[in-house]
Amino acid sequence: MPVGDNTLVTLVALVDYEHTNTPYGATLNEILKAGPGYGLDNNPLSQNYKDYNYDKYATDFFYARVKSDLGHGFTVDDTVYTSGYYQHGLKGADQSDIEADLTRTVYSDGQKISVIDAVPTLHKHNDFRDYGNILRVSKDTDYGQIRSGIMVDDLHASSYRYQELANYGYIPYATSATATPFSYNYSDSLVTFQPYLEMGVKPLPKSLPGLVITPGVKYTSTTRGLDAAINSSTKLPADFSATYAKAQPSIDARYTIANGWVAYAQVAKGFLAPPINSLYTASTPPALSPQETTNYQTGMTFQRDWLTVTGDAYYIPFSNLIVPETVAAGTTYVNGGGAIYKGLEAEGTVRVGYGVSFYANYSINDGNYRGNNLPLPLTPRTTAAAGLVYQRDNVGMEGTRLFGSIIGKFVGPQYLQSNISGTPGAPTTIQNVYPINAYSFADASIGYTFPVWEQKKVTAKLNVNNIFDNRSLIGLGAVASDGVTPLYFVDPGRSFFLSLSAAL
Repeated sequence: MPVGDNTLVTLVALVDYEHTNTPYGATLNEILKAGPGYGLDNNPLSQNYKDYNYDKYATDFFYARVKSDLGHGFTVDDTVYTSGYYQHGLKGADQSDIEADLTRTVYSDGQKISVIDAVPTLHKHNDFRDYGNILRVSKDTDYGQIRSGIMVDDLHASSYRYQELANYGYIPYATSATATPFSYNYSDSLVTFQPYLEMGVKPLPKSLPGLVITPGVKYTSTTRGLDAAINSSTKLPADFSATYAKAQPSIDARYTIANGWVAYAQVAKGFLAPPINSLYTASTPPALSPQETTNYQTGMTFQRDWLTVTGDAYYIPFSNLIVPETVAAGTTYVNGGGAIYKGLEAEGTVRVGYGVSFYANYSINDGNYRGNNLPLPLTPRTTAAAGLVYQRDNVGMEGTRLFGSIIGKFVGPQYLQSNISGTPGAPTTIQNVYPINAYSFADASIGYTFPVWEQKKVTAKLNVNNIFDNRSLIGLGAVASDGVTPLYFVDPGRSFFLSLSAAL
């Protein structure tokens, strides 16, 4: 909402509640036996029983934004926000072994009990609340626009997981009189401080305005903390914190060769703080360096009334890869090795006529670990898409529009996971596992917009996803408790989605 002539205030509140019966993938044997649609079942003596596999989510997001033109080329944009995520759920303890022997001896509150037909499950709890502020300030000058700002973000979370016998009244249990039912029980925090400064410079004279160079730098400081009654992996109490900081310079150059024809190149440093599992140690965590990237990209866009074409090339070396090492006290984490991503991408749209356009894209991606040239997981060598898009105002029916598309997509073969480990003084060991073949699918949509009254419009749209009902393996849901057996996801079958929206 406007406040005066030069200030705009935006208030947003989003709240969502959801309950899902959650599948975690299926083994190849389960898929072969029960078909690609297998996920959960209706057997209350199965670890895949639908009522033993559910998640309840409550999420919210609120923000207030004030954007103001202060005059003399100054603009201020400030956003304060908070978001929350609350998840409670249950899952079968080992969904690769749904027909396990359910007769067992366990301990509940330190007391030994013998049970039959007892289905083991894991109770999950993950909550977080995040607060932050993003401030941006810009100033127009004769030499270009100066942009500066700062982001401050403070996230606090709590997580725990413990074993339950679901069909025995959800009784927590342990495997010995002195053991705990908990896999972990901890609170963690992540505080990020990130100022930045950049300037868009036009170095050429006003008679040649096509070049804009934007140098900049941001500084990221991240503090991760963990306060555990039961730390993950070690099952011991822990109170750790670590701060990681790094400056990240960047430079971007764009040149307008002609109207609708732009070339660009950019270089930027990237930063990724070590994950929470680097604090899952029995003793003081090792001093780790942040994982870093140097991102190089260059490309070109060309646009005319009937044609749009873009293409780019990228090269991204990745360093300070964090890997686990096995030591006498358990597992620790070290910086070891890195990787290189590189590739070519292109896409274009050609208008055929009568509202019909042909669209296509293609990419060649090459991601490999340094030193051994092994491919990175989740990096298909090629991806592609092609299809027809239709959009046209209906002649003689002002305000109405018929639109639609049919697009086929291809994803090349890939590995789904790398197992990385090592021991002090020895080279890091990397083994790629769980390969899947290339797969393809096609989606289609059709929609219609029509006026209701004055400028009010209603749009109806039908989407048909995976129209040829492809059921290929497309991802990894989890790895079973044996650490070896994969649980796969398959491409969901053909689905239909009808929506109705109104612009009032």
